[in-house]
Amino acid sequence: MAAAGSVSTAQDTAEQARIEVRKAETKLAAGGSVGFEALHRLRDRWRHADLAAQGAQARAESERTQARLDGLTAVGAEVDKVAASTAANTLAKALEGVATACARVRALADEHDVQVAALVAAAVDLQVEAKAPGGPRATSGHVAVEGRSVQHKAMVLVPVLDRVEQALQFAVAGDVQRAAHLVRPVVEAPAPRRPDHLLRGNNGVLHPIEGDLNSGMQAHIRSGTLEPLSEVDIDRWMAGELA
Repeated sequence: MAAAGSVSTAQDTAEQARIEVRKAETKLAAGGSVGFEALHRLRDRWRHADLAAQGAQARAESERTQARLDGLTAVGAEVDKVAASTAANTLAKALEGVATACARVRALADEHDVQVAALVAAAVDLQVEAKAPGGPRATSGHVAVEGRSVQHKAMVLVPVLDRVEQALQFAVAGDVQRAAHLVRPVVEAPAPRRPDHLLRGNNGVLHPIEGDLNSGMQAHIRSGTLEPLSEVDIDRWMAGELA
């Protein structure tokens, strides 16, 4: 601020001196009386003021340049301090911890999938029956296999390894809840819905119906092309005892 004020003052002084010289020259050119010495002093003062203003401007520019260089030198020193710190090693160790945790998650998922596959294979070797509408059959120890999953009663073991990489992405992003949900190794099977009606067609095919029978179904029942089965039959169908 001091340098800027000095430049402004010097420029104002130079401008005032120039105006005085111009006035004197104008007066002399118009026939007025201006002494040689007086005009010479005015011109010398203007020249001095103009040079002083240039000097002030040069000093201000030099100070600005030096201040800029000092600031950048300080930035460079801070760069060196950060570069010499342990931040790089700390980050590397943190990433090493992440890699170790990811490897453990993959290993746990692989171990779980091997166990599920072994249980599926054992159930198949023991001729497990297909799941009944009401769930795994009592005649199969309430065990059922569907694809790569195995179920006992309401609990289902499912493979998770093929979803681990996506789960890890969510976990690294901070969404641990979503990641854990994605690789749930055990899920609960939805409760089976018991139909309100069970109809058997002339071809022997069973038709479970939820809700009221529509007029078309009622007409088929009256004509004998559909036979409504009893509540006991519905229970037997749910247990897999009626086909």
